[in-house]
Amino acid sequence: MQEKEEKNPLEEQDEKTRTYQINGVQQLPVLNGDNYELTKQIADIEENIRKNKTFETAVVIDLKGNMVIAKRGEHTQVGFTRVEAAKMKDCIVTHNHPYGWGYEEKDIRRIGNSFSINDILLAVDYDMMEIRAVTPIYTFSMKRPRNGWGVTAEEIDIIYKRANESLCTENSKRIRNGMFTIERTSATHYHLIWKKISKELGWEYRKMKTKG
Repeated sequence: MQEKEEKNPLEEQDEKTRTYQINGVQQLPVLNGDNYELTKQIADIEENIRKNKTFETAVVIDLKGNMVIAKRGEHTQVGFTRVEAAKMKDCIVTHNHPYGWGYEEKDIRRIGNSFSINDILLAVDYDMMEIRAVTPIYTFSMKRPRNGWGVTAEEIDIIYKRANESLCTENSKRIRNGMFTIERTSATHYHLIWKKISKELGWEYRKMKTKG
């Protein structure tokens, strides 16, 4: 049975998601949702970096609101040294995914992509408090549970590969049967993977449309 979110991936919102109204736009809160000032600070950063259409930018903020790292990367990644990555522990890391800017406004692929496996491996390996990604339209968030991520980077890599293989098989069948288009599966693929894995592991994964 298909979930409601699959039927309407651009409009469906998680009704349990708490939001803040910031500069006239609903935004996903950081951490446990009770820090408006930190959420606003990060939302302002995300408003700027989501406009970068040809390269990724990563920003690391500690829980006091200090900017620990701000680094420009390449089109699909930002590279970090081990020293830089070690500074991410217990921090909030946000970055942009410019992929969606390559499509017209009405193309479903304008939504952009959720987290890559490398995003989550970095979050787990260096024990981030929260990792976020912004696309032309959406904001995605994965938060560390209170008791920690609960898996190693090696374990999450195995879990991801299994989920990815399963979803690829399902999507191939849907495309052949005319249920989904290739464009639709491309737009929702990573979101559905992390939705499934987060439920399995007890992680808090959210997405929200934060731009018109």
